[in-house]
Amino acid sequence: MTLYVNRSSAGKDRSVGRGVTPATDDPFSRKQLENVLENSRRRAVLRRLLTEPDGEQIAVRTLVADVADAEHDTIAVTTLLERRQRVHVSLSRTHLPLLESRGFISYDRERGLVSPGRELLAVEDLLEKS
Repeated sequence: MTLYVNRSSAGKDRSVGRGVTPATDDPFSRKQLENVLENSRRRAVLRRLLTEPDGEQIAVRTLVADVADAEHDTIAVTTLLERRQRVHVSLSRTHLPLLESRGFISYDRERGLVSPGRELLAVEDLLEKS
């Protein structure tokens, strides 16, 4: 798993999205959006949130199940539980914090809930193309 970090953020708060610059009021460049969307798990989370009626919250465990069930690893033989554990770790430690730092989602770690963020609609067209 590779995490692409904005290298110019060396002095910024690393507790937010592992060094990724937090979302601002400035519009995202196409390159920034493509960097966020280059990972299939992040795309799956964003697509799932866009399908929720009225921007409702989704439990992290539901996102984990959806993403893990959609991934078909034909090379490695893993159980469903192992696959879901791996997806849970990568979502909760890497992908959800990054998406939150960019404003695409709101991530309530304490309650284990994810809801659409203020910038979610900015990626809708790009998700349809990918």
